[in-house]
Amino acid sequence: MENEKGKKKDSEMEFEFIEENEMQLAKRGRKAKVNSEMVAKFQKAPKNKRFTVREFLPENGMPSVEEKEMVNLAKAKVNSEIRKHLKMAGVSEYAIQWTLDLIPTLVIKK
Repeated sequence: MENEKGKKKDSEMEFEFIEENEMQLAKRGRKAKVNSEMVAKFQKAPKNKRFTVREFLPENGMPSVEEKEMVNLAKAKVNSEIRKHLKMAGVSEYAIQWTLDLIPTLVIKK
């Protein structure tokens, strides 16, 4: 088999096998930052009751409603943080909704 430059290329791929105990692996990605107080709060939260979750709002506040794209981005980030903490708390059924004043609310279903 020849490639574009006319050099011959092997038709089979060669593998170098190593033993599992000889491998040194690097850690993937960065470690998630989790607020253990919020995890505990979610674990103790009443079921089927709506409550606000202001702890994850940006320190400098939410963008104004006129900046729709920025609002959507900020909401996505807050939703992501809430979901991460709910997962750490072992909560799998929930609903996140936003008020017109851009405050996230949460209902834990189970």
